[in-house]
Amino acid sequence: MASSINQLVESVGLSAGRLRVTKWNSEVESSSIGIYFLSTSKDPKSNLSLITNAPIDENILKFWIKKVPTIKVDGTPATVEKLKLRLDSFWLPDENILYIGQTKSGKGLKGRLNQYYDTELGERKPHAGGHWIKTLKILNDLFVHYIPCQHPEDTEKKIMRQFVSQVSESTLKKLFDPSLPLPFANLELERGTRKNHGISKSKLGDD
Repeated sequence: MASSINQLVESVGLSAGRLRVTKWNSEVESSSIGIYFLSTSKDPKSNLSLITNAPIDENILKFWIKKVPTIKVDGTPATVEKLKLRLDSFWLPDENILYIGQTKSGKGLKGRLNQYYDTELGERKPHAGGHWIKTLKILNDLFVHYIPCQHPEDTEKKIMRQFVSQVSESTLKKLFDPSLPLPFANLELERGTRKNHGISKSKLGDD
């Protein structure tokens, strides 16, 4: 069963009626701690606006390789083709949720999303989590759904576990690492539990 944002929010006891939505790179009207989702759909109630294959921008991949020449795929120097194929192998074609994030910092949701917007692909700071999202042609068409909540770290983990449990068998067969079918741009569930994606040294300063 594919996931909707409303269903995931309600699965952890939050009220979907408190969700707010804006476009990527637009101001978030909340300074509270909480959870946010990146989606191809404006509608949190449904699983619409699906895309069959990852809409990877090859020019952005060229920029990434030039900026971070250490980047590797399975231990060998990355090429545009290798990166594109590997990223596509983590795309979930029957899900519109591409990333799930949280913040517990004093900057709140507004500050955290601004950090996300401002971090160029290949940089480590201020917010490199979910940096795969920056490889997409459709980045500026994405929607940010957000909701204030207490204990956002634990809530995010519960939501992601729920998402993982609902990924379809057909999608699991497609994925490079079906053991941890997180949203496309989420690379780890928690410290020590990461996707086996084989892309390394992808940010400036990575050892």
